[in-house]
Amino acid sequence: MGKIKIAIVAFMVMLGSLGVAFALFVFNDPVTADDSLGLVLEGYTEVGTVTLSSPEYFFAGLATDKEGISIDNATAMANHYAIVEVTHKYAEDLAQAPVNGFVYTMPTVELLNEDLAEYLTVSVSAITELGSVAENNETTGSYKVTLSWNANKVPTTEAEYLAFRTIFMDAIADGNELISFTITVAAQE
Repeated sequence: MGKIKIAIVAFMVMLGSLGVAFALFVFNDPVTADDSLGLVLEGYTEVGTVTLSSPEYFFAGLATDKEGISIDNATAMANHYAIVEVTHKYAEDLAQAPVNGFVYTMPTVELLNEDLAEYLTVSVSAITELGSVAENNETTGSYKVTLSWNANKVPTTEAEYLAFRTIFMDAIADGNELISFTITVAAQE
């Protein structure tokens, strides 16, 4: 019977120890507090996001299902073009209209392959300029991208055409884009 009493007392001591340990952990949890300092960077305006739509391709004003600007004879080349839309979405908390609060550059385009650039020139013109019309904290501009032959580079013989075709096929073989389109949006100072 004495052994049972010792076992019961030992069991009670263990339960009591666990209870005290549990109470210590429950009632002595650390407490933390966070606060924001509210830092403000003076003279900085969040520009927002600028996105370019996938280009749409046209021939003589009609949309085509082609995936690129077609290279054609010198007379018809002006009829082939792409239209790219640029959208600038700026933060709602900006109390300024895009035409007053931002500076938009005219896009620049560049033919990235030097060999093709010997034959062709790429150019861009505005249909509607970015920043000219704004609605719901967003402004959109449309731009027309065209290719033209450089002077005295239009193939006139079969040999000249085959030489140009080889350069063209080499340029597109690696799968890289051939025309870069760059536009800059900056906060007005």
